[in-house]
Amino acid sequence: RDGQLRHAGGLFTWHRCSPSNILDESQIHIIGGDDFLVFASEIVAPEWNGYFAAIRESFLITGGLLLVLLAISARFFLLNRRALIELRKNEQMFERFFENAPDATILVNRAGKIVRANALVESMFRSQRAELIDQNVEQLMPERYRLRHRAHLTGYFAHPQSRAMGGGLELFAVRSDGSEFPVDIMLSPVETDKGLKALVVIRDITDRKRIEQMHLQFRALFESVPGSYLVLKPDL
Repeated sequence: RDGQLRHAGGLFTWHRCSPSNILDESQIHIIGGDDFLVFASEIVAPEWNGYFAAIRESFLITGGLLLVLLAISARFFLLNRRALIELRKNEQMFERFFENAPDATILVNRAGKIVRANALVESMFRSQRAELIDQNVEQLMPERYRLRHRAHLTGYFAHPQSRAMGGGLELFAVRSDGSEFPVDIMLSPVETDKGLKALVVIRDITDRKRIEQMHLQFRALFESVPGSYLVLKPDL
């Protein structure tokens, strides 16, 4: 029969077995009889206390680490959520700006592909937006400019900045029916989640050019008339 006994010296466990099963351990106390042996192994109470203290300390350390990890995870989740909300707000603001821009506006990637166009592009170029998406931006300019534009586009993405396109040159765009019209073009770099894009704002300046031409014609006519003339303007 097996059993345990606790007294002031600690906790004792005893077992009954045949002599051949006796283990040779220094901590086992042996009591002999005629046909049996009784051996008792001692488990000192302070050792158990130390064992449980070590387990308790391990649990405390592990629990503390888990709490720290949970706090970090919660903080990261909140920051990530705020960032997503802010990103969504910025996207919505860009959407409103892009669609409500007073000029035709397109978004072009590094490959020169049109990735987005607003409603005014349709009326200006007489093409549906769906037809322009993924098309080369060179399709919107006369053929005589297309070869040079490819090199200019590569240079722009190498050194992106907000500036007017053409540097004082007269620029023209071409509609889907092949008709050309004068334009002013502004370029601005835009960083998106899919990489750097160029925001291209196109303004039809046909009316302005017509007025300038009329002014030049009137001036030429005025200077061709013999005699001296004084032009007076009324006070406004």
